Amino acid sequence: MEYKDEINTHAWLNICSWSFLIPCSTLIWVHTKTLQPSHPYPHMVMTGVSGVVLAIAGFAFGINKFNTLTRDDVSTFRKAHAIIGTIAASGMMLQILLFGLMKKPWVRGEPWSTGQSFVQHSHSYLGWIWIAFGLVACETGTHLTNDKKYVGGFIGAILLTVAVTTLVVTLHVQSGRDIVAPEPLEEDKNDVEIPPADAFEIGMVDLEDENADPLEAVQGHHNLPILEVEE
Repeated sequence: MEYKDEINTHAWLNICSWSFLIPCSTLIWVHTKTLQPSHPYPHMVMTGVSGVVLAIAGFAFGINKFNTLTRDDVSTFRKAHAIIGTIAASGMMLQILLFGLMKKPWVRGEPWSTGQSFVQHSHSYLGWIWIAFGLVACETGTHLTNDKKYVGGFIGAILLTVAVTTLVVTLHVQSGRDIVAPEPLEEDKNDVEIPPADAFEIGMVDLEDENADPLEAVQGHHNLPILEVEE
């Protein structure tokens, strides 16, 4: 493979993953996870399968072909590009580990332990950091090549990410609804005793009777137990 083809492969693998697949799927999940129904599968497939595979493949291809990190005859800018890309790729591999440890997003109704909460938040916040590193690596890579097709591809991928995210989120919002407290079941509704509107009307107690006990009258009307207080 010629040097130009090697750059071509390395560039497009990383542009597709870091500029489109990974940020697009993450933005979609962030904006739709509070809706019902919420589906984590597009985020898992686009990021965990397609995006991460392409990102790690692009990183491995660059390390194997260019070996920039260990060479002394490269510019500081090129070495910085390699270091930033290494951090981004390493972070994505850490994300896979955290995903394996965290409580899966489709498991609901169970309380989180302190450890599960820490892993969940680490996966969420660190993901944005690795995306930022990946985008910076792509941007510095376009400067290194100084080729308009890579610059156009990078900008086009960003615009495509915004367009696809906006479209998917808009459609999901229109078809979904906010997650609210569950409605009681029909059998539960039938068990609820609704007191009459005049349950506590003062007319229930004959106030002209000096011996009438208002509390006893109300308790007797609703079959409530009479509690005796020891003096």
